[in-house]
Amino acid sequence: MRGVALSALMLLSPGTALSNGLAHHTPNPAALLPDNLVPENPEVCPVKVVSVKGTVSDADALLCDGVMGATIDVAPGSKVTVVLDYGRNVGGIPFFDVGAVTGSVDMKAAYAETNRYLSENGDGAAPPAQSLGTGEGDPRRYDVYTVTKPGLITNYDNQGGERYQQLTFTGSGSITLNRVGIKYIADRTQPVDYGGYFSSSDDVLNRIWYAGAYTAQLGSVPARSMPGGFRIVSGAMEARGASNLTAGSDIGYYMPGKDWADYTVTMQVKIVSAQAGWAVRAQDPRNGLVFLLDKSGQLRALTAIDNAYKTIASATVPFPIVEGKWYDVTTTVRGKVATVSINGSLVLTADASAFSKGSIGFREYSGEAAQFRKVVVSNGAKLNLPFDKAADLADFWIPGSNERAAILDGAKRDRLIWSGDIDIAGPSIAYSLGNNDYLKGSLQQMATRQHTSGFIEGAVPATYPTIPAKNLTSETGPYSATYSMYVVLGAYDHLLFSGDYDFAKTMWPIVQKQMAWNATRLDQRGLFVTRRQDGADWDFYDAEKVGAITAYNAIYYRTLLSAAAMADALGEAADADDYRSQADKLGQAINRYMYNPQKGYYKISDTVDIIAQDANAAALFAGLAPAEEVPRVLASMKSLLWTTKYGPLPFGDRWWKPIVSTFISGYEAQARFAHDDTENAETLIRNVYGWMVNPDNPDMTSTLWENVAVDGKPGLGSYTSLAHGWATGAVSALSGYVLGVRPLSPGFKTWLVQPHIGKLDRAEGRVPTPAGPIDVQWNQGDGQLSLTVEAPQGTKGRIGIPMIAGADATVLMDGRIIWQDGHAAERGAYRAVSDGNFLYVSDLPGGTHMVVLSN
Repeated sequence: MRGVALSALMLLSPGTALSNGLAHHTPNPAALLPDNLVPENPEVCPVKVVSVKGTVSDADALLCDGVMGATIDVAPGSKVTVVLDYGRNVGGIPFFDVGAVTGSVDMKAAYAETNRYLSENGDGAAPPAQSLGTGEGDPRRYDVYTVTKPGLITNYDNQGGERYQQLTFTGSGSITLNRVGIKYIADRTQPVDYGGYFSSSDDVLNRIWYAGAYTAQLGSVPARSMPGGFRIVSGAMEARGASNLTAGSDIGYYMPGKDWADYTVTMQVKIVSAQAGWAVRAQDPRNGLVFLLDKSGQLRALTAIDNAYKTIASATVPFPIVEGKWYDVTTTVRGKVATVSINGSLVLTADASAFSKGSIGFREYSGEAAQFRKVVVSNGAKLNLPFDKAADLADFWIPGSNERAAILDGAKRDRLIWSGDIDIAGPSIAYSLGNNDYLKGSLQQMATRQHTSGFIEGAVPATYPTIPAKNLTSETGPYSATYSMYVVLGAYDHLLFSGDYDFAKTMWPIVQKQMAWNATRLDQRGLFVTRRQDGADWDFYDAEKVGAITAYNAIYYRTLLSAAAMADALGEAADADDYRSQADKLGQAINRYMYNPQKGYYKISDTVDIIAQDANAAALFAGLAPAEEVPRVLASMKSLLWTTKYGPLPFGDRWWKPIVSTFISGYEAQARFAHDDTENAETLIRNVYGWMVNPDNPDMTSTLWENVAVDGKPGLGSYTSLAHGWATGAVSALSGYVLGVRPLSPGFKTWLVQPHIGKLDRAEGRVPTPAGPIDVQWNQGDGQLSLTVEAPQGTKGRIGIPMIAGADATVLMDGRIIWQDGHAAERGAYRAVSDGNFLYVSDLPGGTHMVVLSN
């Protein structure tokens, strides 16, 4: 610190804030933002016309500040295209405001994250996990509309990630578009409202932090933000079967009515496509008495028990049933009997004894659609739902929507909750937004997919019903052994960042069952072993790894330590001791069988002597490596894997795809920081993520990518997700290590501030905690350092002061000398202890603390 005499600083009492520019201040994050990436309005508009082919008048009218509309003239046999740029990656429900139309014009809207892959069919990416039948979002990267009249066209499905949009017009006629845009559905917290922020003397790192925060946001969906299969259309509720099969045959039911028993439902019903379905005594999305009326006039009654449907009665309506026509339908359920009348005629009587109580609901399968209006429930319960406004759907569980907030892996793809991804994205959101509900909702959703063996599925749709699945009796399931472990890590992360002990208690039995399953996979040496069908990992494009794999064992080691810490917090001392004992034995086995002391790295497995980035990063991040071996491991990773301009290769062997992993590189960066390899950690972050935020990058989306090819292009071509939550590890690295703020106990009740400064001149920022923010500001230069920390009252912390001037530096805290001439001060309010790299002061109360180090 320059220009402040030590004698003046010594006059201050502990906890006193300084009045100069180094004292704590109320930050203005808006002044520190590289750019505001988050849409300010829920409707996002394009900012640039990239190209026009054909006859288009006033194409710029389609932009944010456009007026009057753009007119497209289409001659028979011709094709007109307009390419629009939204300025950064966005996602949501596409809409088109048609002001006028003559003739009949087909409009094809296609989407891509980068212009490199944009075509008439979008970026050609496979739809979101459609092969699994579990993705959320539009099953294609384009949609086609035949436009014959003016009005607002709103797409049914979500296009989750795109910067570019291509509109292709064919047919014959003219169309005027007043507006086009995207109804943004992800988290839209503005950066000025983030719970945290980060700013340093390196603008690239600053851009990476905010791009990481926005990337995590783009994959964070608030509860009920996904569109689902129900919406209000022209004074009626239109129910459509989920095009992506996420909801399958689930019943969209009125949640407050679960205890209803005997009642009558009157309503008007119109088949739009194929058939109309409704339910009575629905107990949840997968259990109830269902009626299906199809366009041939067949009416069936079915029991849905754990989503297994069985026809129990059927009849033919005594008059024609026509698509597009309204019918009056009355359904009565009383005791063990249910009846259905259509237009006043009794059509069907069915046995209702399978369900004694439950609510009303509606059910459509893929390819089916129907409309319902003027719904009235009477006799013992009263409900009047005209279905003429969105509020009438507020109390429904809606198939295809998400009842809980959740973190999806990618904006475009796969749009699933992946447990490994939330291990990175969860802390990123906690450090930036300060919102732990997304991680909580994701964990709740994953907990519904725990098998009787204890194994938890590692890939779960956010749109699944929020009830525990039944009949999960196989030993394992999607996705892999390691991804089942990540749920435990997520549960502990949530407790650490939120301090929510009540939720941790609900997760604890689930954690215990998962830990018990993990232990069944140990071999006679004490190593965790994967089998075929559960040996996959983050590199899904490579072959699964079967046997004793080092990275998997290191993850298991970290899982044991996290479970032990969680047990400590919940007062489960015996479990904590047991898990630590298991971790100790596992760690010894890993270091015995999986470390190559001659070459100084962890092998990919016990039998294959190849260096792997994930194995070594996981081992270092978990604290497995003996202290004397850490420098060798760090050096081996750099010399053997840092062979591309855009980051490390993941494996030191040609049999694996040469694609830089943004996921694993996030762990490596944090591991290097944790072991005081600060300059290399900063370089790694710049190398891997800096190109993604570089304006000169033709594929820049302002978000962080799933992976990177060795030539700097998206690693998997058009399939690559260019906004992937697992790529945001730099957020935790910069806030947790460069700023230096990390929780030591749940809810930051105790905390650590330990800045890793490297070659930076300054950094400042904020980390949100349940008790209030922790603000940190530091500056260095010419062997001097100033550090200001302000923490919430009622908390305690530890400050680690980087000894940049060596052991002989003079260090003051709150105006009093705590270290001088290589020794701690004999007397004083605080006791300092040095490990050679940092000077630590513990048991500091909340409030403001000022540190000055000089040579």
